[in-house]
Amino acid sequence: MNTTEQTKEECLSTLAHELRNPLASIMSSVELMRAQGQHSEEIPHLLEVIDQKVITMTMVLDNFLSASTAGRDTPSDEHRYIGTSFSYRV
Repeated sequence: MNTTEQTKEECLSTLAHELRNPLASIMSSVELMRAQGQHSEEIPHLLEVIDQKVITMTMVLDNFLSASTAGRDTPSDEHRYIGTSFSYRV
């Protein structure tokens, strides 16, 4: 494997790791909300966890997309929606 391919593989591996960690928190929060029911006092906290992890994932993806489009004249249309975070409030 040449240096370019190795660098690419390391980058993809890091990206997958950075996205998997927040997803685990999101999935756990959703499962806890399901188990506790709609009127649990924990719901606002769990929604905040989800919100923060979505923001983290958005930043990781924004950075990845910025790096992948570096050197291009303009970013592609398919990447314009990244960077918007959503806040969940109860």
